Amino acid sequence: MRALPKLILIVGLGGAVGLGLVLYLIQPSLEQVVRLNEELKSKKIETKTLEQQILAFKTAQSDLAKATEKDRILGAITTREDLVGPVQNLELSATRSNTFHTLTIQDSLMKQAGAPEQKLMTIPLPGIKEVPFEVSIRNNFTGVLDMLRYLENSQYFTEIVDLELVAELENTQGGGQVRTGQVIGNLNGVFYTSNETPTQNQ
Repeated sequence: MRALPKLILIVGLGGAVGLGLVLYLIQPSLEQVVRLNEELKSKKIETKTLEQQILAFKTAQSDLAKATEKDRILGAITTREDLVGPVQNLELSATRSNTFHTLTIQDSLMKQAGAPEQKLMTIPLPGIKEVPFEVSIRNNFTGVLDMLRYLENSQYFTEIVDLELVAELENTQGGGQVRTGQVIGNLNGVFYTSNETPTQNQ
């Protein structure tokens, strides 16, 4: 009977030692496997996200390449040095509509020293400068509408801020006044220019 307890004791100690070895050697390996599995899942998620971003970027590039009006849009706001373009466009609008006009540009750099600068733009735009202008006009009502339509469809960003129109009156020999069929008025607006200097060809 003494041999049986010894055998049980030996088996028990052997099992305890074996279990200890398993926990000591295998447990860290299991934890490392779990950690590597989590890292692998994280890498897969990152890879999928990058693939989606690359696909979105390529799609945007493709759409931009297909945009036929991108050059016109990029040129809609000129630099101050290229302000002649919007000015010529306004002059052309008046010419096409047969509108007699006088243009006054109120750029602060062109004004006399000490003269107050007129502010028309209600919402400041980062990187954009306003150049106020005033146009005295005279034409029939249809001609004035034609001029405004030309300006509305301008290739440059030009904002009409204020427009005042009155019917032109002519004195008669009897001391009265009659309408001539012409409209006279003032048009106030702003040209928008970029603060950036023109870029050199690279």
